[in-house]
Amino acid sequence: MKSLSIVLGFVVSCVLTTGSTLISPLPGQRRCLDMSNAAGKQVLLRCTSTKNIIFSINAMCYTTSSISDTNNRKRSIYSTNAISRISSNISINDSTRGISDIGKCGSQCSGQQLEVLTSSHNCYWKLECNITWSKSPILKSPSKNCLMKVPSYLDVKYQCVRKKRVFFLSKIAGHGPIRRAYKESDYGMIVSHVQYPWVYEAGQSNILTLSPRTSRRRRTRISRNRTRRRRKRMRANKVLVTVDVLDVGQNDAVVVSSGNSTESLVKGSSIVLENTHTFSVRFMVSSEPSSRHGFVLCFYWARGCENTSGEDACKIVRSSKRRRRIRRC
Repeated sequence: MKSLSIVLGFVVSCVLTTGSTLISPLPGQRRCLDMSNAAGKQVLLRCTSTKNIIFSINAMCYTTSSISDTNNRKRSIYSTNAISRISSNISINDSTRGISDIGKCGSQCSGQQLEVLTSSHNCYWKLECNITWSKSPILKSPSKNCLMKVPSYLDVKYQCVRKKRVFFLSKIAGHGPIRRAYKESDYGMIVSHVQYPWVYEAGQSNILTLSPRTSRRRRTRISRNRTRRRRKRMRANKVLVTVDVLDVGQNDAVVVSSGNSTESLVKGSSIVLENTHTFSVRFMVSSEPSSRHGFVLCFYWARGCENTSGEDACKIVRSSKRRRRIRRC
């Protein structure tokens, strides 16, 4: 059984959809779907552009009752050996312990359902896909009183990113103990393996080297028969790298290097590599099996005049408005 993991956050806003027709949520939009009579139905996730792919899916199941309603009913997730094996491989972010009370999807009794988790994991890196709903119980929850309860509502949110801006280390071709690849891109995401967020394989070592695109002169049309060349844009000479997700084994490591500078990444960190035109990301995996899920990094190449202090490369990658604002210098 593959292990499951999903990044969950606080519920900020939620729109309740009722009736037999389930409205497909748009990227970046959080939806609270009434699934009480929707066994076997599917929720469609789709990017608005064919150039994009799905990532960062947050899905949480909710019951119709709160934790206080089930205090006198003790339930155990270890009722069968099969369920106990499944639950041991599912992890929930501690931030879900602070769910706010905002209606049906603000209920304190929440958790994760196996079918929702498996289908949402399989949705990653696709243009569109379906999340399947069933009447199966909650197998993992911050509260033991919510275990084995059948949920009635599904809170879901996802995002899309440009396909050409995503680079997978596991897709690097080659032979031998270390495989290398070289790419050009001004910004993007680096993912540990193409099967993310499923667990990664042991015994691999991949290196991806990135550099900004070569600057080109731009032409501006001023009449039908005349053109004027703009001045050549200054080439980027520093790169901002932000850790979005980092879940690697104790004997594994993710290292970013540029020239003589080497940085070992930690969860939630951002680093700036100055005075460089290339940087490399190396993912070193030991031969020991691990039930870890890998990492997601974001990078953004900046010119010397651009202020990247306190910036998050992942927010820059996902927002064209933020990129335009930073580039005004």
